[in-house]
Amino acid sequence: MKILVPGCCGYIGAYLVPHLLAEGHTVIGHDVGWFGDGFLPKDNGHFTLNGDIREGVEKSDAVIYLAGLTSNAACEKDPKLAQDTNVALFADFLDKVKTKHLIFLSSAAVYGSTKEPATTKTPLEPTTLYSQAKALCELMIKRENTTILRPAGICGQSPRMRFDLTVNKMVKDAMTKRLITVNGGSQIRPHLNMKDLVDCIKRIVSERIYGTFNLACANQTVLDTAKLVQFIAGGDIEIKPATDNRNYSVQSSFPTQFTVANAVSDLTARFKSGYWKDISNKSYENQL
Repeated sequence: MKILVPGCCGYIGAYLVPHLLAEGHTVIGHDVGWFGDGFLPKDNGHFTLNGDIREGVEKSDAVIYLAGLTSNAACEKDPKLAQDTNVALFADFLDKVKTKHLIFLSSAAVYGSTKEPATTKTPLEPTTLYSQAKALCELMIKRENTTILRPAGICGQSPRMRFDLTVNKMVKDAMTKRLITVNGGSQIRPHLNMKDLVDCIKRIVSERIYGTFNLACANQTVLDTAKLVQFIAGGDIEIKPATDNRNYSVQSSFPTQFTVANAVSDLTARFKSGYWKDISNKSYENQL
């Protein structure tokens, strides 16, 4: 199958693309290159990068849409850029896709705060610029041949690594500072191992599964997550006043195989082996 992947150079895309190629798919990548593209397999004859986007749409059988400014901190820093990138660009792209199977990566953050684990029937009440944009994009999609996936906060390794995500940052701080900072701690957050996200996307593509789905492997308090990271990676925990009091959790639509602990163990092992160089480099965060 030929698959167009806008946003292929991001945290998810850099991990997903090699797995799609390994499945025998041909991948057409498109990305503005904010965080580089040196980690993608350009020598693979089944992968092309940054051709004409209209031609990519015409040649593809399916589209996995990953493009956008995917850090709320970055969205808050430049709201206009966030609007242009996360909403206007998607609206323009949606007009081009038409009959293709569209897989849109939304976010569990669209639910806002929840008293019970959110199902796909739970009303959307986004509270951040990032999640509001995701919810708006979902509303734009008025077609049946679409899959909307609302993943929890992703954790785990990727060729284009991010250390500004909750679990990944805790592991980085534990390994480099020997100190995990927790703001508040009682807030509940849902998590998802990168491996399960990619396995789910591969299944959706191959089986042409349509609909709206949640995906999560765990719902944990921030403090419990910190204690898990501490148990595996070491370090101390420092608790400070809460800066974000949102509580939200989700009920997964698909079973998962991998855990938060799996991701923490993998990241810890890579730190110990010296896998990442110049760990303070801002390229490990989605900040422009």
